[in-house]
Amino acid sequence: MPPAGTPPPFAYAERRPSPALAPWIRNYWMLEVGPGAPPVHHVPPDGSTAVVVGLHGGGHGPVLLSGPWLTPLAVPVREGDRYLGARIQPGALFPLLGVEPSTVRNRAVPAGFVGGDRLAPLGAALVGTTTIDDAADRLDRWLGSLAEAAERPDPLVAAAVERLTASGGEAPIATLARELGTSERTLRRRFGAATGLSPKQFARIRRVLRAAWAVATGTPTWGRAAHEAGYADQPHLHRDIADFTGLTPGELGQRIRSTAHDQVVP
Repeated sequence: MPPAGTPPPFAYAERRPSPALAPWIRNYWMLEVGPGAPPVHHVPPDGSTAVVVGLHGGGHGPVLLSGPWLTPLAVPVREGDRYLGARIQPGALFPLLGVEPSTVRNRAVPAGFVGGDRLAPLGAALVGTTTIDDAADRLDRWLGSLAEAAERPDPLVAAAVERLTASGGEAPIATLARELGTSERTLRRRFGAATGLSPKQFARIRRVLRAAWAVATGTPTWGRAAHEAGYADQPHLHRDIADFTGLTPGELGQRIRSTAHDQVVP
């Protein structure tokens, strides 16, 4: 932890896309690496695939497609680096970019390897971005042209994602299928094909995110966060944190406290 009065070594910010892009884009984000940051940044999963560009000095790195992740993701970082991204709605990757989500699950790959050259100009378009609002404006304009030609995501999957997210992963899958007017088998099949995850896997991710968000916004203990997130017991939450981040709850809490947050509810 930095001394009192010292800015946290990481600064993370999010913004929503324009309403017209909401069916395909979940949010835009920026991570800035400041003085005193550790050499590795641990990224919690969120159930989405992200388009990611790293800005280093006056240039940019490759445009990457990253995730969805079910395994820990640790990214080497350096002071002064800035990372920008657009989270694609779970279920919207293929309609927007023609990429099967299973091809990038637990991977971060150059976008050109799987999505052709459509994303290649994005890195240059983001050079010089210094604020999340500027990034959101540029990404809105740039991705808007892709969305104009894109099909809408599977409405069954979109509804399931919305309900699992709103419930913090607590909606039982059988109940969810019944409420959506389909069979559990059909829901699993269409959800898996569209997102690269099973409904149960996505629900686990949302539940651990709910607990982490509670700690980030003031819940004093992981035990209370586990209860508020619907876990049967605290060890269950500990196992999910270890599985998804490779960290202990204490280490994850320290990472949360070492980051300045300016974000919408995950």
